[in-house]
Amino acid sequence: EKKKKKKKQDRMPLPRGNLDEFGLSASKRLEEEQKQRRELARKKRAEEEEAKRRAAQAEKVLQAAAEARRAEEARKRQAEARIVAIEARRTGGIQWITELRAVPVASQGDRIELPESALIALEQLGALDEQGGPLFFELCLQDSSLDYDIETQQQDQEEEEEDEVQTNFYIRKDATYASVREFKANEGQIGLPPKTMLSLTRGNPEIASRLELGQVLVRVQYVKLPAPNKSRAALRPLADGFFIHDQQDQIQIDLKRILEDELRLHAALTRGDWLAVDLDSHTVRLRVDELSPHAAMSVIHTDLEIELLPSEKVQAQADQAKAHESHRALRQAQRLEAKKNAQKQFERLIQITSSAPHTQKKIRIQVRFRDGTKIETALLESIPATSLTTL
Repeated sequence: EKKKKKKKQDRMPLPRGNLDEFGLSASKRLEEEQKQRRELARKKRAEEEEAKRRAAQAEKVLQAAAEARRAEEARKRQAEARIVAIEARRTGGIQWITELRAVPVASQGDRIELPESALIALEQLGALDEQGGPLFFELCLQDSSLDYDIETQQQDQEEEEEDEVQTNFYIRKDATYASVREFKANEGQIGLPPKTMLSLTRGNPEIASRLELGQVLVRVQYVKLPAPNKSRAALRPLADGFFIHDQQDQIQIDLKRILEDELRLHAALTRGDWLAVDLDSHTVRLRVDELSPHAAMSVIHTDLEIELLPSEKVQAQADQAKAHESHRALRQAQRLEAKKNAQKQFERLIQITSSAPHTQKKIRIQVRFRDGTKIETALLESIPATSLTTL
C-alpha cells in the first residue's frame, strides 16, 4: 500500500512556481558561467598583450644595446685609424721603437748617444736616406703615460680631424724630444746629457736617481719633427727665478743673450721641457710653458722668438693678488646688491604706509645704514618689526 502511494506521488506534476524557479536558477548559472568565461578570456588577452609589450620592450632594449655597441666599435675604429694617421705623420711610416737603459754623459745641449745597432736598424728602414738631416727621437720613461697630448696651437676650430692630423704634430705626455750626437753607446744603453735627463725627470730627484741607476728604462722612438721657419717659446723661471736673497736682489745679466746661447745648443724643443742656466754660483731652472707653432719641433734652422714669463713665485703672488682682488670685488658687488634690495624693501614699506587710511596709527623711525647714511620716515605701527631687520 505504501509503495502504491509513493508511486502515485512521483507521478504527480510539480507546482508551476517550482518549475519557474528551476528555470531561473539554470539561467543564472549559465549566465554566471558565461561571465566567468568572458572574464577568463579577458584576462588571457590582457596577459598575452602584456607579454607582447614586454617582448617588444625587451627587443627595443636589445636593439639599443646593439646600436650602442656598434657606435662604440665605430668610435674605436675611428680612434684607432686616427692614431695610425698620427703615427704615420709623426714617424713618416718608419717604425723604430726600443727600450734602453740610461747612462749620463757629460755633454751640453740635448743630443743623445745611441748604440751602433740603432744606426744599422735605422739605415735598413731608410731613415737616413729620407731624413737628409739630423735624426730626432721621442724619449719617455717606460712607466710614464703614453697618452697623446691633443692640445693644438693656432688651430682653426672648424678644421676636420683629417686636416688636424695632417697639420699638427702630436706629442706624448711626459715626453721630450732630442737629436742624436753619436752612435757609440754600449748595446742596450742610451747616453743622456743633463738637459735631457732634467726634461725626462721634470726635476724629480728620486726619479733622476732611479734613472741613473738603471732602474727605469727609456722608451726611444724615431720621429720626424717639424721644422718651422719661425717659432716662439715662452720660458718660465722656476721657484725664485733670477732673484736671490728672498726676491731682494735680481741677478744682473744679459738674459736674452744667455737664453739664446743656451737654446743654440739644442736641436729640439718640447713644451714642458726643463732648462738649466748656470750663472756663476747660481743655477736657474726654466720650463718651456708655451711653444708654437708646434708642441715639439726642431730649432736648428728656425727664427726663434723667446719670451720670459714671470717666475713661479712671482706668478703665484700675482695669482693670489688677483684672486684677492676678485674676492674683494665680489664682496663689494654683494654689498651694493644688498643695499639696493634694502632700499627697495624700505620704499615698499613707505608705499604701504602712504596708501593706508589716515586713521591707522603711525610711528616715526630712523634707519641708519652701514655706510653711515640715515633715513627717517613714518611707518605703520602694524608693520612687524622683523620687516626692518632685512634692511
